[in-house]
Amino acid sequence: MTFADLIKDFLDSTKERLKTPISGAFLYSFLIYNWRPILLLLFSNASIEDKIIVINNEYCTFWSLFIPLVIATFYTLLVPKIMLQIENDLTETKKGRLTNIYSVRKHRTSEKKSLAIDEVELNDIVSGNKSKQELVERIAILEQSSLQRAAADQNVIESLNTKLKEANDFSKEILERNHELSEIDENPIIKFYKIISAEDRNQLKNFVFSARPWKFENFSIELRRQLISNQLVYREKKSQDWLLSQKGASFIELVALLNQTS
Repeated sequence: MTFADLIKDFLDSTKERLKTPISGAFLYSFLIYNWRPILLLLFSNASIEDKIIVINNEYCTFWSLFIPLVIATFYTLLVPKIMLQIENDLTETKKGRLTNIYSVRKHRTSEKKSLAIDEVELNDIVSGNKSKQELVERIAILEQSSLQRAAADQNVIESLNTKLKEANDFSKEILERNHELSEIDENPIIKFYKIISAEDRNQLKNFVFSARPWKFENFSIELRRQLISNQLVYREKKSQDWLLSQKGASFIELVALLNQTS
């Protein structure tokens, strides 16, 4: 074990001992009581030999250890008991104070209840002495208020019925529109337009909106086959040219309409 380890063990053991109540109290008491030799040792300009001589002659006495020990014992043993007794006395005082406050509040509450009962009884006496005419007027006012409330409720009911009828009409219109849309979706021309590819749709769009001549041969083979199989074009016998049928003309109009609205 090295010298550094010894120093470390000594410091650790010293810390553990100072953590005990009596050790810490004795250390503080010793420093407070012997402050003069400590300051002399630390801050005096005299030589160390002179400091030691002065401290041995003036301050190294029996009382320099005994009095700090007595103070530490007193602080460690008696001070907690004194604090406990003070806390007990304060607790009893607080209990008595709270009891007095509760008694005063209870007394005040009983007084308020008594006054409230007297006031209610007085109001009952005054009400009982009212004339019949006042009671009749009160009943008439209540009846008028009831009639007004009934009229207001009737107006609210009529308004709700009107809104309900409008909602039903709107729902019926939506159902009719959905039925129309479903019929349109069942149109074979629209079905055909939905199943062709995006490239074929662009070719039809160019055919409809392009200013330059656009021949049937410019379409893709697959699109030409679809147009022929759906009878949208036919071949003229004389010229052998491919022309739009009436169904094809309707289809081209549909293509134009769909591309204008998209």
